[in-house]
Amino acid sequence: MILLLVTVVLPLLIGFLLVRAVVPGLRTDVQVCLGAGMGIGLVSCCLFLSLLTDTPSLFFESVLLIAFALAGRGAVARTSVVKRQQTAVTQPELALGMAFAIVVAYSIYGFVSNVRIDPHGYWDAWAIFNLRARFLATAYWRDTFSPVFIWSHPDYPLLLSAFIARVWRATGSRELSVPAVTAFLFTFATIGVLAGSLTVLKGRTQGFLAGMLLAGTPLFIDQGTAQLADVPLSFFILSTLALLALQDRFWPNAPGLALLAGLSAGMGAWTKNEGLLLVAVILPVRTLAVMRSLGRRPALAQAGWFAAGLAPILAVVLFFRHSFATPNAHIGGRGVLALMAPLSDLNRWRIFTGELLKHGWSFGDLFVSSFVVLAIYLACVGFHWERDRAAVHTAVGTLSLVLAGYCVVCVISPFDVVWQSATALDRLLVQLWPGTLFLGFLAARTPDAYWGERLRRR
Repeated sequence: MILLLVTVVLPLLIGFLLVRAVVPGLRTDVQVCLGAGMGIGLVSCCLFLSLLTDTPSLFFESVLLIAFALAGRGAVARTSVVKRQQTAVTQPELALGMAFAIVVAYSIYGFVSNVRIDPHGYWDAWAIFNLRARFLATAYWRDTFSPVFIWSHPDYPLLLSAFIARVWRATGSRELSVPAVTAFLFTFATIGVLAGSLTVLKGRTQGFLAGMLLAGTPLFIDQGTAQLADVPLSFFILSTLALLALQDRFWPNAPGLALLAGLSAGMGAWTKNEGLLLVAVILPVRTLAVMRSLGRRPALAQAGWFAAGLAPILAVVLFFRHSFATPNAHIGGRGVLALMAPLSDLNRWRIFTGELLKHGWSFGDLFVSSFVVLAIYLACVGFHWERDRAAVHTAVGTLSLVLAGYCVVCVISPFDVVWQSATALDRLLVQLWPGTLFLGFLAARTPDAYWGERLRRR
């Protein structure tokens, strides 16, 4: 058990040291939550390199640990513009903080209860991700990409499977708790990044409210316990948008935020195929948004930092896809004409659009759609996003284009549209839900400002 604990803590430490070294003044809770996902992603890459070179993964991990520790030496003592001016906690903020803690505690209880009932996760977890991890943890790891296992989607990226395999290889056992712990870390790190980043950008009230809405979305917690890659991908989509928003606020004094955003986007592509859509759209969308807001030179500078963070992870992803991945079940193995033909099928679009609206209306497994709850809140408080104009434009463009890409892939897929929608739409919406919450609360007026304006009018 002690060895298992050490092998899980080491990646978290690597990620934390990375974030602290790049952005030393960022809130500690945000550093920890960002570091959890970044560390898991980096260690999964180390395991992949280890398999390719027959070098112990611990060697690569040790290099990263030492490099980040040295880079961050004295980081705490340095003055950083990223630190938000501390203000006294008001009574409403204290009450909201307590409510947030209660909702998160209840979500943790629900997560643990679900794992006890179904420790192996959903079908895709043990038939795809955990199965692949079992192969990667052995000397016969290449067999997992055999055409014999085409039903287990050998084209899926390896972030989850490689990390789980790395822990299993280090401990010499196949602990059933490792996939569940990994899912737990991603689920609640996502909540932490959402609440923490909004606290920096918009204040404690917005951070607590957004965190409560995410933690209080049963479907999000349920998908976390499923041990699939959708919640981890939602973590990287959210982290990318949040880091870019922070970059806007503190540019040009903290260019490392754009570097981390690029790294996060690359990790999204290393998590799931859908992450490639994020990589494809975010850089042009971001560059245009910053160019309109700050000008051409800052836009190109930020794009350069973003590309520097993205490049190494994207190189790993492309090498994997070129050397190991089989054709994708949805778009692979078909010519351009065969792919484009379904796009002109109005009946498929009609059926899919109806399914999308139905799933969106019931999304969240609450008494009312979580999207409706967010819309009601925004309608009540209104909008105030002039200070974060570039970040809001980036999030709107990125989330819209990624969703559009999801829709196109679902329509051109060779599978039955109704079956495809029933099995995939909720998970696709979960991927975008934390980022949508971030966008909504970033663009919204704070309740303090709303009530202050109403009092002035009186």
